[in-house]
Amino acid sequence: MNAAPRVTVVTPSYNQSAFIEDTIRSVIEHDYPNIEYIIIDGGSTDGSVDLIRKHEQHLAHWLSEPDEGQADAINKGWRRASGEFVAWLNSDDILLPGSIAAAVDVMQERREVGLVYGDLERLDVAGNHVRIDRYDEYQLVELVSKAHRISQPGSVLRRSTVLEAGYLDPSLHFQMDLDLWIRVALRSQLAHCHRVVAGFRLHDQSKTSRISEVAAADIVTIYDALFQRPDLPESLSRVRRQSWAAAHLYAARTQYGADNLPRAYRALFDALRASPDVMLDPGMLSFAARLLVATALGGRRSRLATQLRRLRRR
Repeated sequence: MNAAPRVTVVTPSYNQSAFIEDTIRSVIEHDYPNIEYIIIDGGSTDGSVDLIRKHEQHLAHWLSEPDEGQADAINKGWRRASGEFVAWLNSDDILLPGSIAAAVDVMQERREVGLVYGDLERLDVAGNHVRIDRYDEYQLVELVSKAHRISQPGSVLRRSTVLEAGYLDPSLHFQMDLDLWIRVALRSQLAHCHRVVAGFRLHDQSKTSRISEVAAADIVTIYDALFQRPDLPESLSRVRRQSWAAAHLYAARTQYGADNLPRAYRALFDALRASPDVMLDPGMLSFAARLLVATALGGRRSRLATQLRRLRRR
């Protein structure tokens, strides 16, 4: 175990004092023997810095200063990394036992793999179990053409692949992981380690209209840049229309989740214009039906919709 390759884990943080100590403990008490842990705080004013300082003897490096957002903070940490592999863990998530070892084992056995990801346990604000999210293993074409989401918490990357693909794009605020996964998949294989690797904490603020608007815009920006690449593989050129439809459908679902129904309709129509075949998506009809019902009720968070949800729970 002493010969285990080093893994650098970076935690970006800003005013997460309610959760960050759980995050820190999940890393410094992790069962992998060679972790380099770096925390990049954005200048928190809520007591987070005191909690970080409390555990600084277990950290390779930490700082607290204003930054340009989450991606910028992660990049700062990765640029200091000395590990053969790198990861990032947000300051409200937790690593689960065995996760890093499982990812490293895959990459040591399969040198062509640049990213390993796993399944997620969804947690509520108090850290209680909500559900398990299961993922499949897929490569570049399926990742892009179906706008698949690869779980970010607990994922591990080969540092040499990140250096080749480039760091996270600081102009993206909610889809920077998808952008990186695509750039990694253009250069290497992806692998799923078939285990629950991290706990992902759900927040009400993640469903706000503003956040969803930016997240939906991010995926369109990512796809626009991707399909303008001069070195775009022919395999992606063949699924261009299908991919754009999937991206707009993802944006529609994101806007629906934030109860921004006009924008959800607009994104849905954009998906249909990109490729009418999107109607064949197994979840398309059920999503359209939910959208229509929400409209008839005056919105997902209307008083009538809330009363109906309460009746169903009885």
